[in-house]
Amino acid sequence: MRKVGLILVGMIVVLAIFAPLIAPYQPSEYVGQSFLAPNSSQLLGTNDLGEDIFSRLLYGARTSVVIGFSTALLSTFLSFLIGVTSALFKGIYDTFWMRLIDGFIALPTVLIIILIAAYFRVSLWGMVMVLSLLFWQYGARIIRNQTNSLLKSNFIVAVQGFGAGKLHITLKHLLSQLLPLLSVQFLLIFRRAVFLEAGLSFLGVGDPSLISWGKMIRHGLDYIYLGGWSWWILPPAILLTLTILGIVLVEYGKDSQELV
Repeated sequence: MRKVGLILVGMIVVLAIFAPLIAPYQPSEYVGQSFLAPNSSQLLGTNDLGEDIFSRLLYGARTSVVIGFSTALLSTFLSFLIGVTSALFKGIYDTFWMRLIDGFIALPTVLIIILIAAYFRVSLWGMVMVLSLLFWQYGARIIRNQTNSLLKSNFIVAVQGFGAGKLHITLKHLLSQLLPLLSVQFLLIFRRAVFLEAGLSFLGVGDPSLISWGKMIRHGLDYIYLGGWSWWILPPAILLTLTILGIVLVEYGKDSQELV
């Protein structure tokens, strides 16, 4: 299962990285008559503006991969930083972060993201920042609890007895023990970010100039009566599904290996 997931995710990442080389046209370039059916020059035809759908499909992969990966990376880092330091320093510092996490968890996260994206028309990197600041809290609490358990283990107590500082303990001992949790956190947020970005684009909030699979699906629905759904709507929907499925299979495969 995990190999299948890695292949699917790897395929999407390759399409995203090499989109400028693979795409026959620029995504916003006028290439011919509007609503052209698939042909030898336009593999998936053209949209209402005469833009090549296949080229936009490839550039849409870049948006999903960049937002998903960047959000997962930043959120996981924040979870690790806040979770570990809360366990190490305890006291008021720990209480502050735990109460802040409680407040974040009580908030309707998705609704807040929709409102921020709609009101401020956030750019790609703005979307990454918004998602990251609202996705770190669950992982931070788990990391904090796991770090508390590790700090009571014999090998950490022994290292502390030899005078090792908090930074040394974190980088040399805690990080390696927390990597499985961090990788699961990374994959979970990656999947959520890809799905949420597509959903926001489908709703029409965020940067209107951003090329996204969700936006392509929504745009195509306006002209579904013309019969172009099979080459305009299905391809981005299929790639979005394969991306999320691939991440889920990697998560499932990783969890299965850890249980063996």
